[in-house]
Amino acid sequence: MKEEWINKIINHDVTKKFPLPDECIDVVITSPPYFGLRNYGVEDQIGLEKNPQEYIDKIVGVGQEIKRVLKKSGSFYLNLGDTYKNKNLMGIPWRVTIALQEDDGDDIYEMNKNLSKENEKYVLSELKKKGLIL
Repeated sequence: MKEEWINKIINHDVTKKFPLPDECIDVVITSPPYFGLRNYGVEDQIGLEKNPQEYIDKIVGVGQEIKRVLKKSGSFYLNLGDTYKNKNLMGIPWRVTIALQEDDGDDIYEMNKNLSKENEKYVLSELKKKGLIL
């Protein structure tokens, strides 16, 4: 592992391969743009796909790359909100969770609809203890 990657926060275009070796990351926390809600003016941004399946496929692709760089003992937190269509929820977070599970049966992806403030504080305190965040 290169010293330049130790104790760093990496801001990178997740649609491109990470410039990291396999199994080198302890924690990944991400909140991608929700499907069809905002245009950030970035070419090929996540969230502006033509249909939900294209969005889900893109998130699964990101998940595959995260799995490559994540240590076997690592954790992956994906904050993903839902989208309404004709006043009905589309179920995007559930669809993404199922697609991630189907893509990789060896790992467990757990759907936690509401990460409580207590859980969020616990996760952040553990990351701080490990020196992973400031």
